[in-house]
Amino acid sequence: MDREPRYLLFWNSVRSGIQLPAQLRQAGWRVTPTERLEDARHLLASRRYPVGLACLNPGDTRSCRDFEQLLLDSQATTEWLALVEPDYAESASLCRLLAGGVFDFHTLPLDAARLIDSLGHAAGLAAIRARCRAEELPPGSIPAGMVANSPGMRQLFRQLDKIAQAEAPVLITGESGSGKELTAQAIHQRSRRADGPLVPVNCASLPVNLVQTELFGHEKGAFTGAVRRKTGRIEAAAGGTVFLDEIGDLPLELQTSLLQASCRKARSTGWVAVSRCRLMCASWRQRTRTWSRQ
Repeated sequence: MDREPRYLLFWNSVRSGIQLPAQLRQAGWRVTPTERLEDARHLLASRRYPVGLACLNPGDTRSCRDFEQLLLDSQATTEWLALVEPDYAESASLCRLLAGGVFDFHTLPLDAARLIDSLGHAAGLAAIRARCRAEELPPGSIPAGMVANSPGMRQLFRQLDKIAQAEAPVLITGESGSGKELTAQAIHQRSRRADGPLVPVNCASLPVNLVQTELFGHEKGAFTGAVRRKTGRIEAAAGGTVFLDEIGDLPLELQTSLLQASCRKARSTGWVAVSRCRLMCASWRQRTRTWSRQ
């Protein structure tokens, strides 16, 4: 079965008469030779060459400068190998290029078997890097305050973009310190409510006897000591998002009131439309339920 062709750019600006091994074609390589820097740059821009091969002369400083330019142009797409004379170590500039810019180098005369092995390894590395670049998130897709590039986090970022476009309530779970509040901020910032407020409420820090008032507010005179109207957090989040952190620490009866509020309206002494804000919650608690068939 024929091998899939692999494209190799051979840049040889300093040595005439060098012949690449015929075995390269048998190994599936399609070689494009070029001598001028401008031609090499044009070829790199017009086709993806996973591997490049450059012939360098230790005594030719211009070829080293030109090769450095090629490395800069193609560092994201091409793995380079260099062919050098045996006395390459006499050139400090060439040694720096070999040490920091190429995948491998070979001294002349060529060892065909070793060159073919190196080209294969370089092509494999180029393919891996191309796959990694394809999986990278586009600029701006990583939420502010988050630093991550693992597959799991990349999947999370994609999910955040989808969730942000919905209006349904959101429950974020995870251990303390895992970034639940950052996740809520990212959803809000990407949503249609981004221009509205994000009102956070730490339910675990609220005294039980004040939770109702903090969430739903009250009117002046609603009870003894209510000398002025208090705006609840849900009403304050109108046009934006209210984020109830550690909602699992709320007493169950208050969670029931909140559920009713999320379905229709929240009560002070009048009615406040909850539909004017989006409800997001977070909890470190992992609850499981066992369902039985009757």
